[in-house]
Amino acid sequence: MKSSDPRGLDVDARTSIRLRVSNRNDYILGTDPEELQRLGFQHRVWSKDAFALWERAGLGEGQRILDLGCGPGFATFDLADIAGVDGMVIGLDKSAGYIASARAHAQAAGLSNVEFVVADLSDMKFERSSFDAIYCRWAFAWINTVEQAVRRACTFLKPGGVFLSQEYLHWGTFRVIPERSEVRRVIDACRESWRVMDSEIDIAGQLPMLFRKNGFDVIHTVAISKVSRPGRMVWQWPASFLKIYSLKLVDMGLLRSEERDAFLKVWPEVESDEDSMLIAPLMMEIIARKA
Repeated sequence: MKSSDPRGLDVDARTSIRLRVSNRNDYILGTDPEELQRLGFQHRVWSKDAFALWERAGLGEGQRILDLGCGPGFATFDLADIAGVDGMVIGLDKSAGYIASARAHAQAAGLSNVEFVVADLSDMKFERSSFDAIYCRWAFAWINTVEQAVRRACTFLKPGGVFLSQEYLHWGTFRVIPERSEVRRVIDACRESWRVMDSEIDIAGQLPMLFRKNGFDVIHTVAISKVSRPGRMVWQWPASFLKIYSLKLVDMGLLRSEERDAFLKVWPEVESDEDSMLIAPLMMEIIARKA
């Protein structure tokens, strides 16, 4: 008899799902045009929070800034505006496709203060003490070498440099009210997919300890919660994610095709309900300063 975990998946099933996830050499949601568009919208939803964090940390003209897990470079280009022509922003990501897209955009815009590098977070190589700031959003949640990445990043920062992070604190807060079983089934399948991965989706809670362990003073921690009604940008952010990721969940064997179809069928009803409310996954932002 096969052994199983408390969530009902036997060992073989969990191993099979983990392999299907780990064998992806790009983003878990892929890097197709639909996902590129979703990431752009996601950045617009979170740009106000990002700019507020950057301002709080004192980012400004003339600085060298590293954007870890930059994807197509949406935040990188905003950081380049902040750093100005006398500064430099380097975006690093493991997706060669996204880096190619970012480079093409930078070339078309004639930007001379941005560079893009293809590399894993655990295998990045820069000169010691060469950056004034490092920014990271939704990158640590997808790797299982977070402490190694933090330790390496510490060597790249100048003394007094800052590491800024925005990651999930508690993904399980995500829910849609009034509850619909068809929607809840997809959300539960998402959570199961996080559990079978080697990485930790709720990584933000571990970061202050890792920063202190690696020579940082943690000077700012704030939880970020977002609640929305239908038709608002915050609503569209996780709604678009569910529609795309639910198809991936079917591929992983964590959701049946008929369950996804049921979700897609009831979603317009959820959005047309004036009493509907969406509670987004809880985030946390951190500023850590190198001692």
